[in-house]
Amino acid sequence: MSINIYKQLEKIVLPSLINFKEDLTKYDKETISNNKGTKFLYAFRPNGTNILMLDKKRFINSSKEGVEKALRDSFDILISGKAPFKDMQEFFTKFISVVRKNKLP
Repeated sequence: MSINIYKQLEKIVLPSLINFKEDLTKYDKETISNNKGTKFLYAFRPNGTNILMLDKKRFINSSKEGVEKALRDSFDILISGKAPFKDMQEFFTKFISVVRKNKLP
């Protein structure tokens, strides 16, 4: 199943990548393969990718600040420069809205 997910991701992302294609073809592929069945957040842009595995073990004992730091470290591109979100609060609000709308755990 993880290979199918990777292939779908590759089909969408690879044509958009200009630089750092190995982010997808090597590192993200390995991460997805090594974490079968684990849901993840994914972002990409012409110059790379970001993946954050949503492993319960990683977040079960985390404080709100710990979760914010994990998201910020993985998705800093979303809240910097010409990013679509002005701060983490806006990101969380929109993220939670999407999760609830799609009934994701």
